[in-house]
Amino acid sequence: MSKNSGTPPRPEAPDRSIEFSLTMPPEEVIKSIKFREPTTTIEAPFGTVVEIIRQALTERSVSAATYAAAVSLLGVPLLVDLIILAGAYAGGAALLTVFDMQLDPGETHLLPSLG
Repeated sequence: MSKNSGTPPRPEAPDRSIEFSLTMPPEEVIKSIKFREPTTTIEAPFGTVVEIIRQALTERSVSAATYAAAVSLLGVPLLVDLIILAGAYAGGAALLTVFDMQLDPGETHLLPSLG
């Protein structure tokens, strides 16, 4: 127990970091995501990450194979972190949509129109 507060010391959080190296040019990965190309065109393991996020946020269902691949790659705790992060970005996108946020005059869209 801590002398000052009477509460036990807080254990350190486990390290959930994981590192992958990308051999294909990052611009190719960005292009594949930007234009919604099949994830098979994205180098492993990045294609798995893109696929599980796409399924979760656009199809509202994740296949057993995609889930198994993501868990094998990341483990459950890091997969939870990934989906929370993706959900936060989706929430931000929803806010921009609801409040009809537009680019300032002279700014250009970086993503293609989906319509």
